[in-house]
Amino acid sequence: MKILILLKDLMDGGVERVAINLATEWRDAGVEVVIAILSPRRKDLHPIPKGIRSVSLNVPGKANSILSLLRNNIKPLVKIRRLLRRERPDIAIAMMPISAIGLALARTGDEIAIGAEHNHPPTTPMGWKWNLVRRYAYARLDAVVGLVPQNAAWLRENTRARKVVAIPNWINLPLPDNEPKIAPEDIVPAGKKILLAAGRLHEQKRFDILIDAFVQIAPKHPDWRLVILGEDLWKEGKLREELESQVERLGMAQQVHLPGF
Repeated sequence: MKILILLKDLMDGGVERVAINLATEWRDAGVEVVIAILSPRRKDLHPIPKGIRSVSLNVPGKANSILSLLRNNIKPLVKIRRLLRRERPDIAIAMMPISAIGLALARTGDEIAIGAEHNHPPTTPMGWKWNLVRRYAYARLDAVVGLVPQNAAWLRENTRARKVVAIPNWINLPLPDNEPKIAPEDIVPAGKKILLAAGRLHEQKRFDILIDAFVQIAPKHPDWRLVILGEDLWKEGKLREELESQVERLGMAQQVHLPGF
């Protein structure tokens, strides 16, 4: 069996880690796995494990824009279709809407085509044009996967997907020993306990609520520290500044830390 995984890139984030986890598990089960990224090849923060091939379609511009898939006489879609014809996978899985729409529009029909959404769509609006394309494009997929029943319910109600299922993510333990690394003792004094949160600094993650909740219990637990790992990669640090200002305003600079990615 041969499985192709299509996604935007391997720079950072949970979706990229899920793709690597899936690819590794299937490789270990004897499946041939190919990871294809839409973006030009850059320094991957998630390295490709041995025994798994990777290819870059080198889609120019912003791969998270629908125009990047449809402009230039639909050349990016042609690239996806050529990739499918060349690799001839039994199954093609596209991670996140941009890749799933691309797979849906470019599929050859010889492979089982699956789209996977890793956000709850109402919390990450794409605009009416995106939603319209997704609504009808998903009808060309054999199945669409959401993380939890609420995701699946939204996809059933708002797209023409033929089959929708919910499959949660998982984690591998022990956690992989990857770069970049931050030494805990550089952030938190010795002997203190750590409440750790990790994720990109985005409104969707609601770290502001986490900070407010921690403030309510912090006076009773002075030996605890809240550490939030992550960077704001899309808005040039705007949300980081807001969270840091929130921490300062609440007088929690000694107990709440945002050391970065």
